[in-house]
Amino acid sequence: MAKIILFPNSNTANKSPITQIRQQGKHWTKSLCILLVSIIKIILAIFWTPIKWILSIDCFIQLLRTMYYWNTPDIHAGWVFLLHFSILTALMLFIASSNPYQGK
Repeated sequence: MAKIILFPNSNTANKSPITQIRQQGKHWTKSLCILLVSIIKIILAIFWTPIKWILSIDCFIQLLRTMYYWNTPDIHAGWVFLLHFSILTALMLFIASSNPYQGK
């Protein structure tokens, strides 16, 4: 048997996220969080290439700084590098795992 693929009709295709928030009523906080995360994902996706380059260069500079100050006890360059690298890794994971069709 063949699979029947239902295309979205005009009622479901024209619903914006703000309209969906208004219709849900008591679950507006969850919908608002989903809307904010979606906006952040869109902005990051648009500007991802320059952000990735800037953060990668920053991590490389912090790595060089960590190697230079390795035996200096008062400068915590290793922790600073770890923080910058974890931010870069978290943003890469956030962009790579984004699913624009979740919840539909």
